[in-house]
Amino acid sequence: MEILEEWSTDYLTHHLISLEIDKQAGGQFFENHDLTLLAGSNLTSKGMVIQVAGRQSSIVRFLSSVRETIPVERVTSAKTSEGIIQKGPSLQQHRIIKHAHRNGWYEVPKKISIRGLASKLGLSKSTVAEQLVRAESEIVGSFLEKTR
Repeated sequence: MEILEEWSTDYLTHHLISLEIDKQAGGQFFENHDLTLLAGSNLTSKGMVIQVAGRQSSIVRFLSSVRETIPVERVTSAKTSEGIIQKGPSLQQHRIIKHAHRNGWYEVPKKISIRGLASKLGLSKSTVAEQLVRAESEIVGSFLEKTR
């Protein structure tokens, strides 16, 4: 860690720091330049706020890794903004579709029912069904746009 700059106001002394993170602690998520930390990341009395932007798949991998190390209380996302957030399934939709795929939802015959998925995920059947359809719609729509 290196202090790059320090300044004071009437109430606080501020420090601008450079914190180097090795690959094992999270640096690998930023190597491909498809994930970046945003201004506004900070430590509050309630915990750490980390704002990131990038490809949804990279954000999901980063979040999964963080969750393995420390508890994550809440995840929010900004409204869609061209050039900042890649369109695609939401984090919840990604989680549901990933569980569906891993548990045989897309196999013939299906190896799991909506009820089974809902039970594994701790969600209602209607939520799982709706989120699967929404995620599938995003994925198929994106695929069709790219193959015109």
